Amino acid sequence: MQSDRMTYYRQFQSLVTRHKALIEHFCKLRAYGDKRLCAELQQECYLWLWRRADRLKPGAAPLQETAWVYWQCRAAYSNFSYYRKAWKLLPLDGWMADNIAEPVDNGARDCIEAMADELTDHERRAFLLMADGFDDDEIAQQLNIKQRSVVQLRYRIINELRKKYKK
Repeated sequence: MQSDRMTYYRQFQSLVTRHKALIEHFCKLRAYGDKRLCAELQQECYLWLWRRADRLKPGAAPLQETAWVYWQCRAAYSNFSYYRKAWKLLPLDGWMADNIAEPVDNGARDCIEAMADELTDHERRAFLLMADGFDDDEIAQQLNIKQRSVVQLRYRIINELRKKYKK
C-alpha cells in the first residue's frame, strides 16, 4: 500500500517536473501579471493534476502527455475562475450588506423593494428571499433551482445593482 503511494507520488513528481515550464507559462498568461493570482492558479493546476494523474495513459507519447497536461490546466483554470467569481461577491458593498442581511426598519425595506423592482422577475424573487435572510440552500429549494444557480443569480443581481446604484 505504501509503495503504491510512493510510486504514484514519484510519477506525479516526474510529470510536474517535465511540464513545469508549460504550467508556469499557462498560469502567467492567465494571471495577467498578478504574481499572487499566478501562484494560486499554479497550486490549483498542481492539485488538479494530482487528482487526475492516474488517468494519463501509461507510456503516452510526449506530445500526447503535453496536450493532456495542457487540457488539465485549462480545466483547473475554468474551475478556479468560476469560484473566483463567487469569491468576488463577498463582501458586498457595505450599505447593501447591512441592509440585505437585516432589513430592520421600513425605510430600508422600501429601498430594497425599490431596487428589486428594477430586476427581472426571477432575480427579484431571489433578491427578496436574500433580503429576508434565507441562505442559498433555502432559496434554491423555494425557487426550485440548484444551489449553484443561486450563487450565479446572486452574482448577476449584485452586478446589476452596482451598475444602477454606483455613486
